Amino acid sequence: MLTSRVFPHHSRIPGGLFLQTYTHLSLGAAMGATGFAHEPWSQAACVAGAVAPDLCLAFQYGLDLLRHRPPLVDQPRWLIVFKEVAHSLPLWAVALLFCLNYGGIFQAFCVGMVSHVLIDGFTHAGAGGMVFADD
Repeated sequence: MLTSRVFPHHSRIPGGLFLQTYTHLSLGAAMGATGFAHEPWSQAACVAGAVAPDLCLAFQYGLDLLRHRPPLVDQPRWLIVFKEVAHSLPLWAVALLFCLNYGGIFQAFCVGMVSHVLIDGFTHAGAGGMVFADD
């Protein structure tokens, strides 16, 4: 896989390549700076949206470390469902289209969420596969 050769420090978890948080932070900051140049709250919302889908994983990762278990190996059903909903491109694309008329912080948050889902689509590969996987 190209991304694992280019970024060998990425950790492997079941289901594919797990991007580092700074990747999503950087993309969210870049999109916020270019799309919402003079709106600092919208820029912050774009960065928050870019990392929001993985916050449930961070919670479970911390719990697993506290319980002295391998992180993210045995994921509970609620986490899998929440992760799938949070990483749903159709959901966030529709939300983004809906809020294009209103602008502001919610639009910036949705832009960040869509950027997260798209960058995951280009880099994740696993048993089920992703649309843009390079397996």
